[in-house]
Amino acid sequence: MTELKINENTQSIFENLKKIYNGTECWDARELMSVAGYKLWRDFNSAIARAITAAELNGEDIGRHFLRTSAKNDSPAAKGRPGLNYLLTRTACYYIFQNGDSSKPEIAGAQAYFILQTRLQEISNQDRIDARRVNLHNKVLASEESLTKIANMHHDLEDAQRMHDAGSEGLYNQTIDNVEALKGIEEGQLFNYIDSPELAAHYFRITQTEVQLENDAYDGHRYDQEGLEYVAKGIGQDVRSVMRKRNRTAPEEMMAVGDIQPIMERLSGREIELMEQSPLPTQPPKPTSDQPEKPQEPGQIPLFDEPFVN
Repeated sequence: MTELKINENTQSIFENLKKIYNGTECWDARELMSVAGYKLWRDFNSAIARAITAAELNGEDIGRHFLRTSAKNDSPAAKGRPGLNYLLTRTACYYIFQNGDSSKPEIAGAQAYFILQTRLQEISNQDRIDARRVNLHNKVLASEESLTKIANMHHDLEDAQRMHDAGSEGLYNQTIDNVEALKGIEEGQLFNYIDSPELAAHYFRITQTEVQLENDAYDGHRYDQEGLEYVAKGIGQDVRSVMRKRNRTAPEEMMAVGDIQPIMERLSGREIELMEQSPLPTQPPKPTSDQPEKPQEPGQIPLFDEPFVN
């Protein structure tokens, strides 16, 4: 499967060309043509015609995705008469570029951008919430490994798990065994059954412990096992204090949630990467008048009054 990555410049180009008409994202075909690697309108118009055929075969509402409009025609033969143009929804652009020649960098960039945007619309809010939890879960585990390396490199670490448990005990103000029993979690499975706010607290706790151990080592301090546990527990207590002050809920009182493993199996790394590349979409403001808001540039007024949705 093609890796859906786009560079910032490509994304910026298509984002800058994007318009909002009746609350729907769309692109002016004449503007889109050149950045997508087409030099002549007749070639791009042929690509649009092929896309319309493909979209019809898939049962798409052509009138809502390929919106006929007009554009100023500067050709001498046209004598200033308006030429054909389209306002293209994201779905229309997807059909146009999905079968394009991906060996051309412009087409490849357009494919990546519009496939990404189309996929993001299919991702539910729950998927995004789950992906955030998976990301934090992975960061917690990775940061524990990093903390272990720092403690080994600069201090006299004997038992990494005891150091990590000390930090968690500072956060919960009790032993991990008690926390897991309180939450109804199987022994050793804490991180698999806690939600994003609690995972975020652990991530902050661990990374701040790492920073302090590095800074103290730079200042000439070298901790033994007991000292490492003391530092880890103290930072855990500090994070607990912030949580109690801001959230009014102790971390041990936060409810356990379902096992993260099925979520990790459902959401692939590619899915999570897509969600990381784009924030949760927001609804554009609706027109305040009874009439639909029209595009601002000359030559982009649709030849129909019916609103459309993507």
